[in-house]
Amino acid sequence: MPVEVMLFTKKDCPNCPHAKKILAELAHEMAGEIELKEYDLDKEEDFLTALQHQVRSTPAVVVGGALVSAGRRLAKDEVLKAIMENKASARGPEV
Repeated sequence: MPVEVMLFTKKDCPNCPHAKKILAELAHEMAGEIELKEYDLDKEEDFLTALQHQVRSTPAVVVGGALVSAGRRLAKDEVLKAIMENKASARGPEV
């Protein structure tokens, strides 16, 4: 089952294009393993979704329901680590 990765951006966000690029690369590299969803906080319905995930600044990344990064330049390895941790916890403990 793919890990849901949510990206929240705004038009006037200086770090959002970089975040979009990083997550597009990860979505390509991990095709079938992650499901990338993008939200534009300039749209009311997307803004309401952001509030549900406690997003207060952009760019923001939510992996598997947990806020991973917000309001700063995104690091690819940080998101990859969160994805791998989410996948490991979804499998449960190894026996």
